[in-house]
Amino acid sequence: MNLRKIKHMLYLKKELILANIEHFFSHKKNVKIRIVSTTKWAYKCGEDVLILRELKKQGFDVKIVCYETEKVDKEAIYLIKSIWGYQDNPKKFNDFLKALEKDKVRTINPVHIMKKNIDKEEQYNLFMSYDIPHINSVFISKDKDFLMNVKKCLKKTFVGKIVVVKPSISASGNNTYVLNGTSKNNITLTELEEKFSFLAKKNKLIMQEFIPDVKDGEVSVIALNGKIAYGVRRYPSVFTQNDTVELLKNLDEEIISISKNVLSIPELRKAFYARIDLIKKDNSYLVMEIEYTDPQLFLNVGCSKEETKEHIKLYCEELIKYIEKDS
Repeated sequence: MNLRKIKHMLYLKKELILANIEHFFSHKKNVKIRIVSTTKWAYKCGEDVLILRELKKQGFDVKIVCYETEKVDKEAIYLIKSIWGYQDNPKKFNDFLKALEKDKVRTINPVHIMKKNIDKEEQYNLFMSYDIPHINSVFISKDKDFLMNVKKCLKKTFVGKIVVVKPSISASGNNTYVLNGTSKNNITLTELEEKFSFLAKKNKLIMQEFIPDVKDGEVSVIALNGKIAYGVRRYPSVFTQNDTVELLKNLDEEIISISKNVLSIPELRKAFYARIDLIKKDNSYLVMEIEYTDPQLFLNVGCSKEETKEHIKLYCEELIKYIEKDS
């Protein structure tokens, strides 16, 4: 284990100790909040621990739990947030969501919104229905005509273009490749079936035009309680070597307008948190995707300590308003 990881672990342990001390002296509230994570990430994700500390300081009964092993508490509110990797075991995660729905447990974000979000084809259909400017995408089923349909799409829709391919149910840039390109994650048509052998049923192949401006980064807009909070510029690791994150306090008017239109989509209005990812093409912004299930919200990434405190405080203030609004 390197020194950086050791320092991070010690920092998180200190925050947890302080959280318990502050909770002991707080004015206790009869509200249970469970921050849902995974066996891999529970109590290791900095923003989860910082959120836990802020909420415990205010008297809430807060724990971080793993969806793979959690026995549902019907009296708790489940904040589904840092479940990175759920797409590798979708049945386990779906079973957890079904258990929450069966017991009519309150979840943030609501389960019906997460289900709309998990499958990128459903998300794409929302973009089409509500005229949200977006990257042109084609969805191809993994059947006996899979490779033939990919070739047809390359000739008809993406003639002479570099094409990004990825699963319609995915996260964190996993299984994202490039056809007709020269980047580090380039693959050939002959490799396609092997790389995407795991596709089945609703999990389809997405084909999208590669946007060269990705080298200049993409913009992620963070929204809390239906309002834009801030934005960041970041560089997807699958396309660039740059791993920096830059906090953006002043967002382009076009970005603000598009983001507000996304937040006003009727099927998504009841969400608490959202991350809207955009990229610039030919001087206009297009939505790449929206994340309502397990977003990195950059509460403590690319920020100073003071900015992190502001983000955590804002997150928790808006969360409490959201909880009280529909209580």
